[in-house]
Amino acid sequence: MRLFFISAFTFLLCLSSLFAQNISLLSKVEYDVELSDIWGYTDEDGREYALVSLENGTSIVDISDPSNPKEVANIPGGISNWKDIKTYKNRAFVTGEYQQGMQIIDLANLSNGEATSLFWEAPFGGFGRLGACHNIYIEEKTGVAYLSGCSIVGGGVLMFDITGELPAYLGKTNTTYSHDVYVRNDTIYSADMNIGVFSIIDATNKSNPTVIANQSTPFQFTHNTWLSDDGKTIFTTDEIGNSPLAAYDISDVNDIKALDEFYPTGTKGTGLIPHNVHVKNDFLVTSYYAEGVVITDASRPNNLVQVGKFDTYDGPNSNDYGAWGAFPFFSSNIILVTDIENGLFILKPNYLRAAFFEGIVTDSITGEKLFGVQVEGVNRGVTVFEGQTGLDGSFEI
Repeated sequence: MRLFFISAFTFLLCLSSLFAQNISLLSKVEYDVELSDIWGYTDEDGREYALVSLENGTSIVDISDPSNPKEVANIPGGISNWKDIKTYKNRAFVTGEYQQGMQIIDLANLSNGEATSLFWEAPFGGFGRLGACHNIYIEEKTGVAYLSGCSIVGGGVLMFDITGELPAYLGKTNTTYSHDVYVRNDTIYSADMNIGVFSIIDATNKSNPTVIANQSTPFQFTHNTWLSDDGKTIFTTDEIGNSPLAAYDISDVNDIKALDEFYPTGTKGTGLIPHNVHVKNDFLVTSYYAEGVVITDASRPNNLVQVGKFDTYDGPNSNDYGAWGAFPFFSSNIILVTDIENGLFILKPNYLRAAFFEGIVTDSITGEKLFGVQVEGVNRGVTVFEGQTGLDGSFEI
């Protein structure tokens, strides 16, 4: 095999970004119960709050002074180690693996330390009452909530209008189990874990949504998806050891192309499990269980590069420990991370673009572009990055 080496001097700029951490701890809130998902809420006065999913309820933490967080409410809820939470205007909507339906929390009076809630499980659509649901996504532009992995209708995606006082049923997708769901406008991106694909669904007509494409993911255990800012790329995770975060070009849904597979620095083959990926300004903010939260520059989705990391858990790779979720969408740029056993972490990232190592390898005599050449970056005898040239002789690392 032909081998092409790059000296330490040549790739020094790349290394300075590759190994950067760029995330600092502002504060931490500990709990005496386990945590699951996390979301954020900003009130009319610009005050920011963390909405923390506890196994026995929801903790609401004022982080307007992120170095001095204060819990302002603790709302009892269904008992579950798997919960999800999203917001619409001044309400939060909580789902979980309990049988009480969807919990709706009124956030309008948080500045006075008040928050009330109710459980909604009314019969709808002839399907009976809403029980457990694994995940929820809310398209804030349209005021539609999308619930996935529910204990009825085979776990397909359920759609509700939440602009009124109580949810109003709109429709459902087919009965393929959807573990997680992301929505933009009227297009659903469903993580169909049990069949190992993400599905793209046109839900313009809520009473008759149509699957327009699907694509298998690297380890065929599709856990979640998130769309790039420009809508041309989708990023996926498989919740299984050693699986990568993957990027796909979906600009043509009839010809979906795999772009790149990403592992946090030094973790390939260690059994690490990725959980949830989110996108902010072409950066990926991903919770990785035992590896904490990792920031990846995705401005070139065919060449994903790590540019930040904060590890919340020092222990073995497992989906029973470590960082469950990350919320990066505050205007302040603060990142919230829930660690299952170690509590809420309030972090300040320094979003820096990566340096990229890309090129074409050719025969020095004939000028022929060389396929299958292994490209390695070596620093003091240690291989710190590697790749292989494609059919056109190109490599991106």
